[in-house]
Amino acid sequence: MGLTVTNAAEVFGVCRATLSEFLNGNASLSPEMALLIEKAFDIHMDMLLHMQAWYDAFRMRVRSGKFNVERYVPV
Repeated sequence: MGLTVTNAAEVFGVCRATLSEFLNGNASLSPEMALLIEKAFDIHMDMLLHMQAWYDAFRMRVRSGKFNVERYVPV
């Protein structure tokens, strides 16, 4: 598309570092960023936010073995 990170940051009205952190996987998609992507590229923000939630859930399930919680059984 010929769009650089710098150009996209200008279009979105965010600083380049913020967009770069997101694009490099160092920051999660925020509702604000999802709305900006929707306005710029006509991709529904609801779908983007659902994708982020699914990804976050997947990452947490991968780490689930690190949590030592026993199932609660009522008395």
